Amino acid sequence: MLKLLNTCFQVNLGILASYLGISKDMLKSIACSRRDWALRPLAEATRLFEALETDVPVEELAHVKVYLEQEQPQKLQRIQREIKRLECRLDHLQNELIYLQTRREHQLRGMHACIHLLQVESDTHKSQWLELRKKHLLQVLRKENEASAALLRAEIAGLGQQIEELKAIVSRPDI
Repeated sequence: MLKLLNTCFQVNLGILASYLGISKDMLKSIACSRRDWALRPLAEATRLFEALETDVPVEELAHVKVYLEQEQPQKLQRIQREIKRLECRLDHLQNELIYLQTRREHQLRGMHACIHLLQVESDTHKSQWLELRKKHLLQVLRKENEASAALLRAEIAGLGQQIEELKAIVSRPDI
C-alpha cells in the first residue's frame, strides 16, 4: 500500500508521514514491518488508498476524463510543432545527402583523372602534384565514404516514418 501511495502521489516517505501525522522514522518502521499501524494513521492511509480507485481503469475515472479532454488540444499542438520540426530536419538531411553524393561524385571523378593522368604523365613536377591530389582525394573519400550516405538514407527513412506516424495521430486524435 505504501509503495503504491508513494508512486501515485509522487512523494517519499517523509512527505507521506507528514500527511499522516506520524514521524518519518515511524513510517519507515511500518514500511519494513518492524512496527504495526496505529489506528488513526492507518485510517488516513486507507482513505488515500481508496481514493486512488485502483479497481477502475484510469481512463474511466471522472476527473481524469476531464483532464484528458483539456489536454487534447495541447497534445495536438505539440505534435504539429514536432511534425514541422521533423520536416525541417528531414529537408536538411535530404539536402545533406544530395550534397554528400555530389561531392563524392566529384571526388571520385578527380581521383579517376589523377590515376589516368599519372599513367600518361612523364613530367616529375606534374606527376608529384597528381600523386598528392590523388592521396588527398583518397583521404577525403575514406572520411566521406558510402557508409555515411547509407546512414543518412536510413536516418531519412526513419524520420519519414516518424512523420507519417505523427500525422496519423493528428488525423485521428482519439489515439
